[in-house]
Amino acid sequence: MKDKMQAFMQELLHGKKYVRLSLDQLRAFNNYLANAGFSISRMEAIKTAGGRTGRRLDYDVLVMPEHEEGWTIFADPDRSREHVVDIVDQAVREGGTFEFLVWAEKPLD
Repeated sequence: MKDKMQAFMQELLHGKKYVRLSLDQLRAFNNYLANAGFSISRMEAIKTAGGRTGRRLDYDVLVMPEHEEGWTIFADPDRSREHVVDIVDQAVREGGTFEFLVWAEKPLD
């Protein structure tokens, strides 16, 4: 699993700048990112099966400096991890199959 997480990180840093993840992959990669000092800066959620399918804006993340609460969460990788865990938990309770597009950055000190 560690090799897969490293490959996702390489894709973020040197590839197309985002990765497409299943719900389980997102859980693992979210932890990997936080442990490496990174936070999710943008996330798009797509429900691919089970009820209301398509883009799910209610599960998206978009960090912008002018939105203080979101910026404060992003600035702390542990808080960012918890925020994403909350989103994943909501998706699990809803049911169905999800894919997530994830962008991540290392917050400035």
